[in-house]
Amino acid sequence: MTNLGIPLIALLLFVGCSERPAPVDTSPNEPIAEMKPAGPVGPALPNIEHSKVVALEVGDESEQLPFQLSAGAALRGTAVSDADGELVGISFLVGNYHYASRGSVTLEACVRDVCRLSTLDAASTIDNEMMPFPVAPGLPVAAGESIIFTLERGADSNEFAVWTFPAVDGASSLDVSEPEFKNRAALIHLLLK
Repeated sequence: MTNLGIPLIALLLFVGCSERPAPVDTSPNEPIAEMKPAGPVGPALPNIEHSKVVALEVGDESEQLPFQLSAGAALRGTAVSDADGELVGISFLVGNYHYASRGSVTLEACVRDVCRLSTLDAASTIDNEMMPFPVAPGLPVAAGESIIFTLERGADSNEFAVWTFPAVDGASSLDVSEPEFKNRAALIHLLLK
């Protein structure tokens, strides 16, 4: 090999190893398929460990649309369980504007007029990942039974999003006045024991 060959190979190896991919924008306005979660892991929720995850069906996942929850705003809807068990948690697919969301997010979950409240800090969420809320004590739920939920942002909060998708009959739905969110559903996982 010539004297020029070894330095040229070393230079190519150095350039190839030093290139870094461009950061991915994970704002809720970008399609989920292009997002890569990174950052802090949310708090451990001991009462939902070892639970069965029941993922409620949604329509075409390429048609996602963020429902933005600003300070004091609420999102209401219904989730229909397709299994029997004790509801110990509910997870929603959320966007936190690349870890910029601050303030509280409160879930009210009701089964047969018995309700539970759970409040989490939006700053502890993982961007474009499921946000698990504990339901404690658990609520008995039967297959086919409705769970009425409300997600509400605290007055001290900034922007936060819940990802929505086309609704599928009998799975879940949103109770909203905005026309673009009619016939849409949040991506929900029920955590049952």
